[in-house]
Parts: sequence; C-alpha cells; structure tokens
Amino acid sequence: ESWAEFCNKAKDADMLIFEDRKHGDIGKIARDQMGGVYDSRSWADLMTAHLISGPSVLDGMAEGWGNVGRHGGVLLLAQMSSAGNLLEIPGYTDAVVEAGKEHPACFGFIGNGSRADELAELRKKVGEVKMIWTPGVNLVTGDAELGQRYGDPTEAVLAGSDGIIVGSGIHRADNPTEAAKSYADVSWNALLQRSGL
Repeated sequence: ESWAEFCNKAKDADMLIFEDRKHGDIGKIARDQMGGVYDSRSWADLMTAHLISGPSVLDGMAEGWGNVGRHGGVLLLAQMSSAGNLLEIPGYTDAVVEAGKEHPACFGFIGNGSRADELAELRKKVGEVKMIWTPGVNLVTGDAELGQRYGDPTEAVLAGSDGIIVGSGIHRADNPTEAAKSYADVSWNALLQRSGL
C-alpha cells in the first residue's frame, strides 16, 4: 500500500521512477522478471540493464512495459565504477554504445562516475544523442568498502554525466534531506558550468 502511494505521488509530481535493477539475461527472461513478484513494469519508468546477453534484453524490456500499456527507457551499463569490473574488457563499452545508440528502448548509458577521464571518453562515443547517468560519485572521494570507488560529482558532470546516481552519500548521511540537497546543488551547478551558463 505504501509503495502504491509513493508511485501515485511521483506520478502527481510528474516525476519518473528509476529502478536500478541491472537486468542481464536474454530478452524473454528480462520481460518475465519485469512482471514478477514486484511487477516493476507497472511502476518503473527507467531501468538499468547489462548487454552481456545481447540486445534482446532491450527488446524484452520494451515488451515488458508494452504488456501493461506503458513505455519505459533502459539505461545500458557501458561502464562501472567498481574495482576490477569486466566491463573494462577492450571493446565491450564500444559494443554497448553501438547497440544502444540505435535501439529505441535505450534511453541512455551508465558511465563510470569514479573516473572522469573514462567518462569523458564515453561522452565522445555516445555524443549528445543519449543521456549518461553516473553512479560512483560522492562528496567524499576515494576507495570504499568491497571494491566501490567514488569520484567527485562535479568532475563527473563536467566530464559528460547528465545525471548523478547517489546512494550511500544520501542514505548513510546524518541528515539525508540536507545531503540530497547538497548533491542536487553540486550537480546542477556543474551542469550550468558545463553548458556555459
């Protein structure tokens, strides 16, 4: 009941709901998982996915939303911020960008917010056709627990991120509301700086 209330409030406020689900299987499985116990196809507007199983994941997710009369967008993981991740294998990011640029279900890409130089390279490959969102940012930068790495949100936006994804920087803060405002201010000011305003 409280989740339905949240979704209704988001809709009333004209806000999109982002589900960082990271679908990674073939299209049929991704479609079926969207309609599973959480029925994310009925409330999530944007979701993440790996392309490791091929572009059918995009088709399956589009079909999942379509099965309930909705449209949604997929953010493909082109990079990750975690240490030692296999998306750094040569050619992988290029293949993801090529597949995603041409697919109507691909809203954009997930880039590495902890490494501004890698993010800038991704922006060059993507161009301005699709968005890039970046996890791995924090106002306190450096290595964290279990392989997590954090970069500066301002540097990420200046390097090409259109939106930052912040988790622990907000939910582990002493005052999550103030922390969220700080991240919003920092990222907005960086977007203004990047656009020359």
